[in-house]
Amino acid sequence: MDNFKTIVSSKTPRLSITGIDFTISRDRVVIGSTGTLTLTCDVTENDVQTIYLIQILRETVSGSGIFESVVEMENSEGPVLKVTNNKDFVAEGTYDARNTYLSVSMNISKLQCNDAKAYKCVLIYKSTTVSTPLALEKNGTFSAYVYPEIRQLDGKRNGFPVQGLSSDNPAVFDVGAVLELSCTANIGSKPETKIRWRKTPEMGTMDDFIGYQPEAGTTDEGTAISDNQCGYTRVATITYNTTVNGANRAEDNRLAFECYVSVSGNPYGTTYITQNNPRFYADVSGSDQANRGLESHHGICPVMIRKVYKQTPTHSYTVYTLSGGAPNKPEKRQALFLKAYNSDLRAFLKNFSARYFRKLGISGFM
Repeated sequence: MDNFKTIVSSKTPRLSITGIDFTISRDRVVIGSTGTLTLTCDVTENDVQTIYLIQILRETVSGSGIFESVVEMENSEGPVLKVTNNKDFVAEGTYDARNTYLSVSMNISKLQCNDAKAYKCVLIYKSTTVSTPLALEKNGTFSAYVYPEIRQLDGKRNGFPVQGLSSDNPAVFDVGAVLELSCTANIGSKPETKIRWRKTPEMGTMDDFIGYQPEAGTTDEGTAISDNQCGYTRVATITYNTTVNGANRAEDNRLAFECYVSVSGNPYGTTYITQNNPRFYADVSGSDQANRGLESHHGICPVMIRKVYKQTPTHSYTVYTLSGGAPNKPEKRQALFLKAYNSDLRAFLKNFSARYFRKLGISGFM
């Protein structure tokens, strides 16, 4: 039979007529969704004396014009899968003069973008009126789409990278410093889709994120770039000048930003919004807070904490200077320095015990 198929495939006339129906259960598939995609080849030709072979084939590489057999059935034998079963393929078929069909189903959750290519059904048979074998074929295809996904959110302070990972570990900014955020996302299969932004309101809590529309001239939507599959990526940036309002925020409502993508309509159906989006947290300190004195409960000389940002071509960091002591005993006045990378004053203070501060002549501080 293999030799027969070789002869037939090279010499048999191939006619695209209505003697077979080739149906694909969905014309659009969202990669990552669930369900089943079924390809079915039904024989409707009445002028069939003998069926030699019925096949469902797929293009090896999209646009190549070269096909390989996915499943086939010879004579009265049952369907045989001809490819590696990495899609949870299920082959079905019957050989009957009145009802001959061949189908293959696959698990959509196992599909990838490159599975959306040309497929075809081929029937090779002996006609009641023609002595030589005939072949009928019909083509079909489906489209594949992907859901959007936020990949990462990066921040810079005055041009230098900083991390604002959480409300407990925010990036520290002085009033007037420039915050630049870059959001990288797979925006799905619609190149026109834009990255959107949310921000914590000035009044509320850090659990409250509302829509944020950057001011004109402070945003770059980026360009949609094809991933050569069925999706697009985009990098959007915004800049934000920190203000006194940011410094006056409550402790449970830090300045924070989030980027996300929302899509709707075909092929997604109802609106889909990306979940678990990354957030960037900022702690804005006013000039009166960045260099401030803290007095002990016992009237000891004020403890002066000064904060200075340092920047180099490779990194940025914060230097804290703490000094304190009894006003009448200058010899006890001491100073402590800490180079805290991407940290803040609270983290600095938490790293030192009350015993250490007592050595500096400071009581009731922690």
